[in-house]
Amino acid sequence: MLHQGWCTVCGTLNHAQVPPEHAPGSDPRLTALIGESAGTHGTSRHIIQRFCASVLQVPRSLGAMQKCRDRVAQAIAPHDDAIATQARQAPVNYSDETSWFLTSTLQWLWGIVRDTAAFSMLHPHRSTAACAALIDDWAGILVSAGDGVYHTWVAGRQTCLAHLIRTARGMAERQHPDLAAGGAWALAELQRLCHMATALRRAGSGGRGMRGCVTSSTSILTVRMRRGSVHAACSAR
Repeated sequence: MLHQGWCTVCGTLNHAQVPPEHAPGSDPRLTALIGESAGTHGTSRHIIQRFCASVLQVPRSLGAMQKCRDRVAQAIAPHDDAIATQARQAPVNYSDETSWFLTSTLQWLWGIVRDTAAFSMLHPHRSTAACAALIDDWAGILVSAGDGVYHTWVAGRQTCLAHLIRTARGMAERQHPDLAAGGAWALAELQRLCHMATALRRAGSGGRGMRGCVTSSTSILTVRMRRGSVHAACSAR
């Protein structure tokens, strides 16, 4: 409760000042709830505003909703940087991108994922420059789809096995007998590689065996599919 009053000497209307600890207007738990609803669940400010007023009996303006979101973003920024640092220290990272509309404007959500951390960022473009901003100074083995933005990667790269399996399955269904036979062979070998990695992980290798089999530059099987033909190169680790 902030009081105000007229000065009996000069006639000026004086207002009580808000204490610094109450300046945000919302306590940390309410601010965190608003940030969680908006950030993790993508709830609009209008819906959060109605929820606060009807359920929590805490009416807030749309401007107050936005201030809470801004405070949450500012509070988690150091943690976001720490996640990015940890993700960029992995020997192997998995990367992908997808479209993301921000206030009706097309953006791209980029992400790199390792076994203990996942870092994502928004970028206005789906380009090599956006990929470079995501990767920064990391130089490990990159597991990705076959998009052109990843072809300039100078370090080790492993094409996503799920994409290779899908391509091999499509070739196995071709009418040409040689293409169908090559696709069926590649599909069987790729699935065998996945089973080997799963078996190693279940045997107690803790995922290290899987990374070694699937993403190492000297992996057991490398399959390249170009212009409807299959080239298989096998190499022992």
